[in-house]
Amino acid sequence: MSITKASDLAAGQIAMVGMARYVYQHDSICP
Repeated sequence: MSITKASDLAAGQIAMVGMARYVYQHDSICP
């Protein structure tokens, strides 16, 4: 696996986690 592919994969996971956290917090604030 190349370094660029690994960094892209990590960035994708971070973006998914960030979006999930944002949605979770938004839902908890406005149920």
